[in-house]
Amino acid sequence: MSAGTRAGDVLQVALEDSRQSSFKRLARTTAALALAAMGGAGEDFLPSFDLVVRRRDDGAEVLRTRAGDADQAERLLETVERDLNEKDVTTFVSEWRVIER
Repeated sequence: MSAGTRAGDVLQVALEDSRQSSFKRLARTTAALALAAMGGAGEDFLPSFDLVVRRRDDGAEVLRTRAGDADQAERLLETVERDLNEKDVTTFVSEWRVIER
């Protein structure tokens, strides 16, 4: 990755399901539905997402972070997409603490 190059030319971002076992995902969803049925707030148990930044050239993962529920994840995704479009690689890597590979 080189300085001066727009980060979005080198990196891409996506939301992915959190790395959880199928059992844990099922348990979280079941708990959320049960709480909602009883009138409680089950947001803490809803499926969560990871925000993943990868190199465009080889698809190598350079950053993975928990992004929260769908609303939180979408806001974080918009922020990272804006930074990828507006910042150079050096600035993006510095601010997001991307792991150089």
